[in-house]
Amino acid sequence: MFRWLTTLVGAALTIGLGSALAVAQEEGQARAAAPPPAETLIVEQPRGFMLSEDLVGMEVKGPDDTSIGSVHSLLFNQNDEIVGAVVAIGGFFGIGAKHVALSWDEFDVRPSEKVARINLTREQLEAAPSFRDRASIEAREEVERAQRAREKESGRLPQPGLTPRVPQPGLAQ
Repeated sequence: MFRWLTTLVGAALTIGLGSALAVAQEEGQARAAAPPPAETLIVEQPRGFMLSEDLVGMEVKGPDDTSIGSVHSLLFNQNDEIVGAVVAIGGFFGIGAKHVALSWDEFDVRPSEKVARINLTREQLEAAPSFRDRASIEAREEVERAQRAREKESGRLPQPGLTPRVPQPGLAQ
């Protein structure tokens, strides 16, 4: 009896799922959309154009042709224009690297050489402040707010001139 019942349930499920898939397939075919207007499409990369993946990871060289680091990421403004690039300096496969952002005007990108040149030295970038992205800034602010709230609840007030030390990515701790 049990075997007959499981066979019946299995057959019902098979029929039900098969019907559901067939209906879904028919609906998908019925709702096939027309392609977007031709003027909105770019179907091939024009000569002289670069993809972001060509820039990210590109070697960055200084004025004396020494390797400084690599392009870590691109910085866009509210108008979707590239305004800068973050250079990763040092580290091992990106771990422990210092990130410094430079204005896009500082870069001379040479796609044929697969290199971006800048007129700054590695030493200058090592002496520059590390770049902090929006997520790390907001995380730091949240930690500071939470610490102030804990101090307020405990009745302790922070000492003037002392601020909590919050780890920053790319900086030696």
